[in-house]
Amino acid sequence: KNIEGITSIVYNIEVLPLGSFDMQIRAGARAALQRHLSRYFWGSGSDIKIIVKDGAIILLGSVTTKADSDLAFMQCNSVPSAFKVVNLLRVTGTEKKG
Repeated sequence: KNIEGITSIVYNIEVLPLGSFDMQIRAGARAALQRHLSRYFWGSGSDIKIIVKDGAIILLGSVTTKADSDLAFMQCNSVPSAFKVVNLLRVTGTEKKG
């Protein structure tokens, strides 16, 4: 608000319902990603964020390689009952995970 050049702020925050259908999809996506990309799920947080809305999986966050981004997309596409996957993962190119 107090940053030079910023004239307005648009809040697009949506609280998603805790529906069991979406929660099952989210759990399946997380399990698949942890199985194949566990290095992104260490510690108190994770580098990959999973959002599920009305059966659609949205992947946010960052990974170190395009191959990891592609693998995350493929794994989430195999989650039962998921209608589609939107891969918004950013490839950082910095190998920090081991």
